[in-house]
Amino acid sequence: MSDIFWRHRYLLQVGDKVRVCADPDFPDRTRHAPVGKIGEIVGFSIDSICHTSSTIWRRPPGIYLNPEWPFVRFDGAVVQLIRADILQVLDMEEYNRRMERARLEYRYPGQMHGAFVSDLPDTKFWEGDIIRMEKRYNAPKPDPKKVKDDSIPGIPNAYMVCHLDYRDIAEGTAGITESLDNSPKFGIGDRFLRHWEGRFYDFQLELVERGNFWRRAHGEPLVFKDLEEESFFAWLCGKTESVPVPPRPLIANLFGYNDGYDREDLEKFSPAIQAESKAKWFDLDAALFWVRNGTAHGIQSHQVFEDLCDSKPYVYHNVLRFKNEELGQRVAKATLDGFRVPSKNWDEK
Repeated sequence: MSDIFWRHRYLLQVGDKVRVCADPDFPDRTRHAPVGKIGEIVGFSIDSICHTSSTIWRRPPGIYLNPEWPFVRFDGAVVQLIRADILQVLDMEEYNRRMERARLEYRYPGQMHGAFVSDLPDTKFWEGDIIRMEKRYNAPKPDPKKVKDDSIPGIPNAYMVCHLDYRDIAEGTAGITESLDNSPKFGIGDRFLRHWEGRFYDFQLELVERGNFWRRAHGEPLVFKDLEEESFFAWLCGKTESVPVPPRPLIANLFGYNDGYDREDLEKFSPAIQAESKAKWFDLDAALFWVRNGTAHGIQSHQVFEDLCDSKPYVYHNVLRFKNEELGQRVAKATLDGFRVPSKNWDEK
């Protein structure tokens, strides 16, 4: 998939003159859009980055502008929410300058996000809280094929709050609106924050016990059921560091293969982006080596697709060092016995 496909949506700015383009590969994207019309971007919708997604986005939890859904004003002062990836900027010279800057500054498009708007509003439940379905409102239970009924060991019929947002599908349009006036919805699922589904209102749920995000914010001791939960929480809270892949000659001498991070021309990126990229392209044997020699504590496996058309993902291993040395030593011991720090995009169940 073209690099432009991923980055385009993050390059648009207020004041840009844009044309709405048809998308023959994804016709649903233009079903309610005025294809062919020229308008001006006058603003952006908002999006929430919550506690469990903060590390992924490399941003503190809060409400941010959402660059994927700009508001476009057309003739007659009509303003419509339009998908960014069907908008063509008319000033291509300026657009190309932005694209080149983005390639240099952001190795991964997911690092880009809109401007900070506000802190997260207070909600009845926090991510990590343990809840049950409120029987009085006959809320549907999660699909057991996606989320197991015994998600929370020792607490029957309970689930974890894994996600929350303020989104609503706008009636009569192909857009998504998000407003702090909307009632937040809660996704519920298993205790590792990887399997969740549904968007439930707070009145459909009842609290069983508070989770560690709430405990940490309120100065209460953290409680973990096992090492998976404890190590994953540390990663979510930014309490780990990625160990950089060593120079390739050392890798080749130790294991007799190339580490593969030169499959892209990284030299055109900034040193910080190069270091981050190389830190994620470990072979499993190499990753285990750095745990054995004490350089690292744990391994986090990731499964990703390079292209939307890829039929088979590739796997890389992120080698972690925990800032809490005592926790790190426990993770290291378990890692040599097959333990892996959970990740949000790896499913071994």
